[in-house]
Amino acid sequence: MPSRPQRGSGERQKGSAERTDRGKGRGPEAGARAQIDRKAVLVSVSQAVSQPRLAFYSPVAAAVLNYLKNTQPRFSISSELAKLVEAELAKRYPILFSHVKRALEAKGVRRRARAGGAG
Repeated sequence: MPSRPQRGSGERQKGSAERTDRGKGRGPEAGARAQIDRKAVLVSVSQAVSQPRLAFYSPVAAAVLNYLKNTQPRFSISSELAKLVEAELAKRYPILFSHVKRALEAKGVRRRARAGGAG
């Protein structure tokens, strides 16, 4: 009998994605159904305040954004990415997004000032 992958190991058994993702806030429609854990929101907000930068690997996104930076004066890659990601998160996870925004506001954290071309 094959052993089950450990939680968080990154491995999934075939066909398990649908079962494990239901109702846990991972799918686009799950944001409206999921119960929000306020303690987890506060921990996540504290982590985000201390380390707000994100990184990901995408040569296509890098090429598109670098093209825009090279052809549009004062274009900021960082500001554009923040707008795109935040808009998509608000769309996919509206309840979680509003909880996080309120928690950030309660901590006095505002969206950073527009970068003047430094991207």
